[in-house]
Amino acid sequence: MDKYRLLLILGFYIFINSCKSADYRTLRAQDEYKKKLKIIKMFLDEKVIKNVSDLDTASSVLSDLSTIESHKDKGFEFSIMPTKGNYIDWKQWYKENKNIIFWGEEKSKIEVLDFNNLPKGFKISPPVIRKISYL
Repeated sequence: MDKYRLLLILGFYIFINSCKSADYRTLRAQDEYKKKLKIIKMFLDEKVIKNVSDLDTASSVLSDLSTIESHKDKGFEFSIMPTKGNYIDWKQWYKENKNIIFWGEEKSKIEVLDFNNLPKGFKISPPVIRKISYL
């Protein structure tokens, strides 16, 4: 009986750790995306940004992830200057897609889950639809 308990506890521990790592990767990606949005917002609010390359990097990362191109107004020393419209679009994209981004450990960057390249046998459960009854 003790062997079964130990095996059950070990299995439960492995399950919990695998869930945490998936959650961690999603939370890390969401946190990084929000940091990039914050840099863009600081620029738009005309606040001081420590490094101009941070603005270029944030704009490039958000463009690549969302496939929403920056308007690319070339500014001082050819840096990309995103617009308020870009910020709004990137923020909306995040709200709609925050659950399909994850932190890619191999490339150390945010990645988007590719639904066309899922492992064989992977199934996505359909959303639960609740009926609303009116009295």
